[in-house]
Amino acid sequence: SIQVSNNLRVESGTLADNGNTIKVLNDVYNSGTTTYGGGINSSTQLGIHLNGSIIQEVAGTGSFGKLTIDNTNGAILPLGSTIQINNALRMNQGLFDIQGNLLALGVNCAIEGSGFNAFKMIQTNTSFTDNGIKKTFPAGAQTFMYPIGSMGKYTPLTLNITANSNSTGSITLKAASEVHPSILDDVESSCQLNDLNNVLQYYWILRSNGISGLSGTAQMNSLLTDVNISNPCGKTSADYITARLLITSTTWNKFTPDKFDEATGYLSFDFNATDDNGISGDYLC
Repeated sequence: SIQVSNNLRVESGTLADNGNTIKVLNDVYNSGTTTYGGGINSSTQLGIHLNGSIIQEVAGTGSFGKLTIDNTNGAILPLGSTIQINNALRMNQGLFDIQGNLLALGVNCAIEGSGFNAFKMIQTNTSFTDNGIKKTFPAGAQTFMYPIGSMGKYTPLTLNITANSNSTGSITLKAASEVHPSILDDVESSCQLNDLNNVLQYYWILRSNGISGLSGTAQMNSLLTDVNISNPCGKTSADYITARLLITSTTWNKFTPDKFDEATGYLSFDFNATDDNGISGDYLC
């Protein structure tokens, strides 16, 4: 194992770690390929190990075998960077702020670590123009969690996939800490309320590409402080329902109140042998 006290630059070609850890104390630029020679879920073989004492940049458009974020000040993808991780992204400590860039996780890529929170997560900007986290999924059943957040809020999404027909499709996730732009304050027929103040102040964007035959459940964790209630009609958070706006539709799919847990802020959505058109959309409650 080696330590790079300043910057690590991979201009081209392949840097193979051969199971060793390459600790970097400053920035990383990669327009080539780094490969990982260790085992899955290894807590000692850390690949490219960001372990500095200042915010570290990960720039370029290259691919990584394993990348470990282990910096209390965090790491950031500068604008214009797009990276691919093929084996593992390990989160030991600190934010990984990808801003509006694309973070692509390969079909065999795992996210390692535990104890995710607002100070230890993958953070995106608040914009539908963000590129988000793209995960390619293998065929068959699996559980995968996106430890995502926006604007300092940790709002993960867990996919419990019970069936998936192919191993080339991907699902990209973005998070937005704001009211969905389609929510308008209109006039009710009976009790008048402010629509903007009675909807979750947060939403998730899913974009599916090449998925078919997918069944399972998506669970999203909102913050209870984003569950707004300003309601003269006597409604409470128990009356919240989950809803999604698929990109193939102009009408919200509305579900029953049991799909939102007002005690925890969990939203739940079911998928049954669906494809891209049944997944791609905006999700909230």
